[in-house]
Amino acid sequence: QAEDGIRDVERSRGLGDVYKRQIYNLLGEELIRLKDSYEEAGYKTVTWSGTDKYGEEVPTGVYLYSVDFGDYHVTKKMLLIK
Repeated sequence: QAEDGIRDVERSRGLGDVYKRQIYNLLGEELIRLKDSYEEAGYKTVTWSGTDKYGEEVPTGVYLYSVDFGDYHVTKKMLLIK
């Protein structure tokens, strides 16, 4: 469970592949790449602490998160409330 930030669960597909998670602002600029790793298929939990790639806290607002796993790709909106 995330103490600070955003938590989301995505269902991955396939036998195993590289799993990528990114957070973007509404201008499409990448704020942080959370993790790129090889993982087996299954349910995954993604936690974001509300910071950018420099460790600076981002303000309350709407952000986009992107999840890539093999040929599966999804981008969704989320709201960060502090």
